[in-house]
Amino acid sequence: MTAMVMTAENPHMTEKEKLRAMTMSLRRLVLASQHCQDNYAKELGLGTSDLAALEHVYNHRPTAPRELGAALSLTSGTITALLDRIEKAGFIVRGTNPEDRRSLLINATPAGRHAMEWVYEQSDAALKQSLATTEGLPIDQLTTILEHLAQTLENHSKK
Repeated sequence: MTAMVMTAENPHMTEKEKLRAMTMSLRRLVLASQHCQDNYAKELGLGTSDLAALEHVYNHRPTAPRELGAALSLTSGTITALLDRIEKAGFIVRGTNPEDRRSLLINATPAGRHAMEWVYEQSDAALKQSLATTEGLPIDQLTTILEHLAQTLENHSKK
């Protein structure tokens, strides 16, 4: 049995109902994205949190463990164990910080960069497939809307 999906295409819906339909679609998108991330992580032999950390390191390299912990809302002990797993898998390397020899910096290895490129290629392919069925949607405008929504949600979550 399939779940009924409320869409905002119904001309008889109120603005409030259309907004709720959009909210529900965004929730489905987030859940579907999380499931994909879980699958990508498994394919790479990682946990979902490990993949999130690798993605952060890939996009913000070099990264200090403290910065990574703050970005992922994880404790220092949890970050250490997480980094141990990702390093053992060959996706990151920890090295000394040239500005502060007492601290470490984390970088993605070539294998880690390759893994993240593969993850992004999978996501790009899914998006391309979706856009192929919805002609006429301007990608640049959609990107702007999604970026604005992400920024608004990030700001809202800091309250």
